[in-house]
Amino acid sequence: MYIIKKNIIFNGAIFILFIFISIITFIVVKDFLHIFLVWNVFLALIPYALTILIDKKIVKKKIGIIITLLLWLFFFPNSMYIITDLIYINSEEFMAGIGSYDVFLYLQNTPSYLGLFHIYLGGILGLLYGFKSLSVLYQYGKDMKCSKYRDIIVIIIFGLSSFAIYVGRFFRYNSWDFFRVFSILKDFFESLSWFTVFFILSYTLLLTIIFYSFKFNFLQKNKSE
Repeated sequence: MYIIKKNIIFNGAIFILFIFISIITFIVVKDFLHIFLVWNVFLALIPYALTILIDKKIVKKKIGIIITLLLWLFFFPNSMYIITDLIYINSEEFMAGIGSYDVFLYLQNTPSYLGLFHIYLGGILGLLYGFKSLSVLYQYGKDMKCSKYRDIIVIIIFGLSSFAIYVGRFFRYNSWDFFRVFSILKDFFESLSWFTVFFILSYTLLLTIIFYSFKFNFLQKNKSE
């Protein structure tokens, strides 16, 4: 088992704390974005919860594990999606131009910074839940026949997630819209452009860099110990 009880309790407690922070942020900032973030982080928590079912052997039968893994793949992009909410940050709330030489006055705006920190926290929690679940499955993969292809599979997962994030961000599809696959593909190919390619490849690279930085800095045991 790779997920200890303390880890589950801690991550559950952090999510509850995030709910309270979200309520306070909404009261101060008066922007429903900070309420919607609770839903986004909840969706990001689902892959982690599904991994617990496998790790704790709550799901044992092969068909059950396969279904759980498919559900994990289905919800995993939600964990990576939240950082795109940074687009809602308005620089004018943090700085004001002075004169004609691009000199800026940095504003001490409490509600704006509270909202900024809240979005940061939501994005970090999403990545944390997602990468933790992925790292557990990665560890289980070392005992399988396809173990030498684990890293390729990870990159493919990030590529599929980046595609899902693209259609979710720009066409407003949700996870449960998966069954509208023909509508999704129609919208995707109708809007296909160099930006589409840039976004998906760049996001895939971004997730790959962050995950392996996370993996090699925090997940690997120190060999000298």
